[in-house]
Amino acid sequence: MVRPTNSSGNDKSSEAYWVLMNQSGNDKSGESYRVVLAIKVELILGCVVSTAHFFWRFKLKQSRLNLYTIDLKYIRAIAKTDDNVMSISPQIGKSSRPFIGIIIICNEKQYCVPLSSPKAKHANMKNDVDFSKIYDPHGTLIGVLNFNNMIPVRQDVIIPLDIKIHKNDSPSTVHYKKLTMNQLTFCRQNQDAIITKANKLYKNSRYTVHDFS
Repeated sequence: MVRPTNSSGNDKSSEAYWVLMNQSGNDKSGESYRVVLAIKVELILGCVVSTAHFFWRFKLKQSRLNLYTIDLKYIRAIAKTDDNVMSISPQIGKSSRPFIGIIIICNEKQYCVPLSSPKAKHANMKNDVDFSKIYDPHGTLIGVLNFNNMIPVRQDVIIPLDIKIHKNDSPSTVHYKKLTMNQLTFCRQNQDAIITKANKLYKNSRYTVHDFS
């Protein structure tokens, strides 16, 4: 076997590889054994550091806001353990109603802040620590964000909402998609404020204790 060489004389990885490949596995005395043991330890530590660095680089980071629907089975499952979760009940004829919201990263975990249609009661409500109104470009109230109802979600239960208008869409579908486009535009324009509000509520809420993800 040809021993690897390096012009700089400092290629420790090549040296380690050559020494390891040329050990019989039975020489456990003297300098050669100590060298092999030291190299093995160095290689193991290198793997540990590399693995830690990998997970640090790929930890969850906040991305540009988008709208998502949440798997209905997941919603029903956590609604049984938390009364604040917006229930999707087939018994009351709402089994097809999607759970729509935006995904916010809190403490490196994903949470969905539900987006709801405006109701009469919202007209006189003011933005608060757990509530925000959504307006279209003309100043019309078109939705609300209920931060107090945000839920932890896994990656496998969130589905991007298709708001692109297709030629086969019905007039009602086109109207709905235009509405959601305006809602998303508002959320993106106010992304920093929305993320700050969600994280502030998270730090002072039950979400630091209860985690269904």
